[in-house]
This record gives sequence, structure tokens and C-alpha cells, in this order.
Amino acid sequence: MMALQTPRICLWPFHKAPSRLRELFREGKDLDWVASVPEAITGFTENHFLRWQQFHTVSAVRLPDGSVIYWGAPRESITMIADEHTQPHSAAPAGTERRVGARVALACATWYETGSNAHKRTGVGRVIDISSTGVAFTTESLLRRGTRVSLHIQWPIKLEGDVPVELFVAGKLVRSERTKAALQYDRTAFRLATP
Repeated sequence: MMALQTPRICLWPFHKAPSRLRELFREGKDLDWVASVPEAITGFTENHFLRWQQFHTVSAVRLPDGSVIYWGAPRESITMIADEHTQPHSAAPAGTERRVGARVALACATWYETGSNAHKRTGVGRVIDISSTGVAFTTESLLRRGTRVSLHIQWPIKLEGDVPVELFVAGKLVRSERTKAALQYDRTAFRLATP
């Protein structure tokens, strides 16, 4: 007797998605996401994916087999906040500023995780500043440069119905001090905030 397979959603960071799917969204960048939804569950999932249009562009393409491919660009929400704030006109001394994106001061609470599941370390802090490529934040103790960190940021904008949202980012620490760190991210996603 053949077992029934449960339809599953496949979700990838844009740069890890199958090339045939990346080709559907030529404007996609590494920090974007791509999701493939089988035809059997497209009716249940459409609202979930399209609700994020309040934060960033979400596009969809229906394939001949009835499945739907979604693409989203959470970096756009970060860039939008950066564009709405006036940037300081004074330039940093040559050779000291290595960040690519324009930084914006954004006082949001955060919590972070480092290490494997067996040796997980967590802490809380606050965002110091953020850009489309990275974030500086306070830490409870020294986190070593090069450490992989998952950071959960309480986003200042909520979904309809006053539903709290977090920006989840993951990547490696490029700078660290005793109670501060800077993360360059390779993953970004908006999620319903965890309690």
C-alpha cells in the first residue's frame, strides 16, 4: 500500500533556491527569499505570504503544475526605514568605515542565540543601528568575532490587528567589543514575534 505524502512548502534564501525558480524573479538579491507551495495547499497559504506585503515586495508566479512560487524582499523594509531617516553628513575618516549600507539608529529590543543546540547561548540587547547589510547591537557579554549569531529584532511596525512582528537575521559577527557587536547578515526574514 502506498503512503500518502503530505504537501510541503519549500522555503529558501534566494541564493540557495533552485536556479529555475531564481530565474522567475530576476530582480532578486541574496537576502531575499523564495517559497514553493504545492497546488493542494495554495488556498491555505496565500494569505500568509501576501500579508508580508505591508513590509516588502511579495510577488507570485503560478506554474503549469498548479504550484505557486513566491518571492519576497525583506531587505526593502530595512532600506525603507533607512531612506526615511536623515543620515549624518559628516563622512567617517578614510579606512575606518567598512559598512556598505547606510546605517540608521533604531532603538529596538533584541535577543540573540549563538552556538549549536547542545551548547546554545542566549542573551538580550538593543539595536544600536541597522542597514540593509548588517546591524550593530548591544550584548550581555563578549561575543567573539566570527561567531555565527541568530538575532531576533522587535520590529517597530506591526501587522493589521496590532500583531507584533520580529525581523530575524542570521550571519557572522564582523566586529565585537565587551558589550557590543556588529553582525553582517546572510539571512533575513520577517516573522510573527515569538513570546
